[in-house]
Amino acid sequence: CDWLSDEWMKMLQVTVDGAKKRGLTCDIIMGSGWPFGGEFLGKDEQIQLMALGTRNLTGPGQVKISRSELVDEMKDLTLAGKGYLELSHLRLAPAKMDAFTPGVDLDGQLQQDEISVDVPAGNHVLYYLVRLTGFTVVTLGSPGASGPVLNHYNKKAVMKYLDRMSDD
Repeated sequence: CDWLSDEWMKMLQVTVDGAKKRGLTCDIIMGSGWPFGGEFLGKDEQIQLMALGTRNLTGPGQVKISRSELVDEMKDLTLAGKGYLELSHLRLAPAKMDAFTPGVDLDGQLQQDEISVDVPAGNHVLYYLVRLTGFTVVTLGSPGASGPVLNHYNKKAVMKYLDRMSDD
């Protein structure tokens, strides 16, 4: 039966009544699996992760790299190809620094299909962050409660999830 359906709620009540009859406590988590989530979660309500990638570059010269190439390097971090990946930040910095240097902010190119990097003389590192959203799923979720994991740091998403649990 589907999680939180009328049939599921009746089975839960039988379980709670049976435990009470035997002097036991019935403990249940706020989901059907762990970590909890569900198929009903929108993209902005799903768990997120920032993954750091690097490219060693030597200048002087201009290097062109496709945005999809950088994003695709993070695909192995998703579970069975689930989730959304998007390039989030780009920065070029010297490979060796005697003192902190913030480097060159290239975020203005995030939406371009091809990233163009003007590399000064010497060794540099292109740092890029890829945001992975919904990259993992509920473990052993029941029907209706499988799917992406909830972003537990998103207060609005947590409240929506908890309201769904307590409205019935």
